[in-house]
Amino acid sequence: SYTSPYVSAVRDQQSSGTCWAFSALASLESTLLKDGISKQFSPMHMSYYTDPRSGSSGFQNEYFHGGGNHVPALAYLTTYSGAVLESDMPFNNTSTPDTEAYKNAIPLYGADKVVYIDAKPNDSISIENVKNAIKEYGSVTAAFGVYWKYFDINRKEYYCPDFNVLTASGHGIQIVGWDDNHSKSNFVASTKPQNDGAWLCKNSWGTETGYNGLFYISISF
Repeated sequence: SYTSPYVSAVRDQQSSGTCWAFSALASLESTLLKDGISKQFSPMHMSYYTDPRSGSSGFQNEYFHGGGNHVPALAYLTTYSGAVLESDMPFNNTSTPDTEAYKNAIPLYGADKVVYIDAKPNDSISIENVKNAIKEYGSVTAAFGVYWKYFDINRKEYYCPDFNVLTASGHGIQIVGWDDNHSKSNFVASTKPQNDGAWLCKNSWGTETGYNGLFYISISF
């Protein structure tokens, strides 16, 4: 088992659809922690900056972008449009952010390099690639399809035996470790994973859920 020592504080996206921004910025925070730099970045700024422009390319920077994914997050970071500090544009769970704070926020960090892992289910090479990336960079940003019935009551354990991309609700998370001996019997689904083992993930639902904001999701399917 392994848990990254470079994990920033668990946060709470509340009812907003900004998990993608929280998870992307959490990975940037982990990478910086490896260099001894502790920062907390603003998901509000990322979400506001990356609202797609209707009928054209790019971003219009006028509306709150809930329900995004890694594509706008990477565009934001690799063009150094952000990240900005949380203190410069605090999260307030509203679709009408503080435009003055947005205009005055100064991007401090971005991404010169992004490592993309083309992970495949039940593939030993993919699993090792993810583990190696966690050790090298501090964490890995990921997403999974949420079916609430496959979470235990405290949202500590998750395994979905019948994922369907058309019906699942996508959710961005941060993988911060793993436990190869985590028992498959911990998962509530009547159909269990093929093998023991689970990823340890940081969520953005506050510290009241899971294991102080962390949860396990099965490695095997």
